Amino acid sequence: MWTYLLAAALFAGIVGTIVAMLVLTAPAKSTATADVIEAAWHRYEIGDLTDWEFARLMTPRPAMQPRYIFPAAGAMSKGEATGTHDVAAD
Repeated sequence: MWTYLLAAALFAGIVGTIVAMLVLTAPAKSTATADVIEAAWHRYEIGDLTDWEFARLMTPRPAMQPRYIFPAAGAMSKGEATGTHDVAAD
């Protein structure tokens, strides 16, 4: 009985910690983004940014793609190692 109670308490503690971390960090990201947009808009209004500079700052950019993707597990031959692929990628 005590084992189940202890396991449930530990599980609830871990889940509660993860949820608290997600809730506490979410507003910080959105306000930082809003501040960047507001600063860029202010610079555009007073004439520090041209039309194309403002558009470049407001246009979302795609995420950086990795230069090389490792093959799936089991796809390499027995003589190959991941170090061989790292050297080939560079």
